[in-house]
Amino acid sequence: MTRDAMGAWRAFLEVHARLMPLIEQQLHLDGDLTHAQYGVLLALQGEPHGLTMTEIARTMVVSKSGLTYQVDRLVDSGRCTRAVDPDDERRRVVRLTRAGIEALDDVREGHLALVREHFIGPAMDSDVAAIARALAAINAHLKAADA
Repeated sequence: MTRDAMGAWRAFLEVHARLMPLIEQQLHLDGDLTHAQYGVLLALQGEPHGLTMTEIARTMVVSKSGLTYQVDRLVDSGRCTRAVDPDDERRRVVRLTRAGIEALDDVREGHLALVREHFIGPAMDSDVAAIARALAAINAHLKAADA
């Protein structure tokens, strides 16, 4: 591995390690959400018929048991519902509720401000575009490996 490649890897790990606690804190303070719960609500946004647990899991990096736990907490708080899929009784469909939409509204401004301040802001526009391209390529590779 080249020095630049190793530097990129280490920088990615450090940025992630430093940024995630800030995100977790902001989501908790503004909306009493975990990052995983925020991911579930984002996945459900714009899906009026809901998503199965498998469909939600495809958009997230969390174990199946971890996802079930987070969805259980969201159901308990009234931010989403979970019901038997009418097309397949073995599956459950999760839907966003009004309270879930409000939770997303509660955290949106603070979350975007945090991302702008700590992730986008410190980099030049050309760097942000390069980061986006690189991460998209890596993500596509990893998705293909999962398939």
